Amino acid sequence: CREWPDSAAPLFAILEKQSEEFMKITDWPDEWYTARAPGFGWTAGEHLEHLTLATRSGLFLLDQIFADPTTHQTARPNENFALLLKLGHFPRGQTESPDFARPRGLPVPKVRANLKRMTAQISGLREPVATMDACPGRCEHPALGYLTATEWLLFFVIHQNHHLEILREIQAALGGMD
Repeated sequence: CREWPDSAAPLFAILEKQSEEFMKITDWPDEWYTARAPGFGWTAGEHLEHLTLATRSGLFLLDQIFADPTTHQTARPNENFALLLKLGHFPRGQTESPDFARPRGLPVPKVRANLKRMTAQISGLREPVATMDACPGRCEHPALGYLTATEWLLFFVIHQNHHLEILREIQAALGGMD
């Protein structure tokens, strides 16, 4: 069980560190994005495509909360979110990506561009982080229920950590690279 911070500023600091790791991944050779490592369902490129699609959707919903901080303020996360918090990670092979976030085979240059865009968008949260903890508004995650802005940051941290771990394993399976 991994414990994560429960306030926006330290979560944002983790997201920034994760973004640095993703920027290093943009330097991987094309074949690392497309090679199917033994024992992995998705390629590195497919993981990254999924991650950017899911994050883009979450950032859109976060913008909805900022636009109307009173939206859905009485709604709550569901039992899946409680389980995610208890575990501190996504159990592998137990969750399935929603259709809108499934990889569709984007070319490597587009995956790289989307990854760079995602890290820039996350960086753009620096200013709103100061007010996130006090914001009561919520927007619905398709599997986790209604999340506050800070809970969305927590989701991003856990989700990105999940994929970074898998990407490191894929990298090792493909022969390692610094």
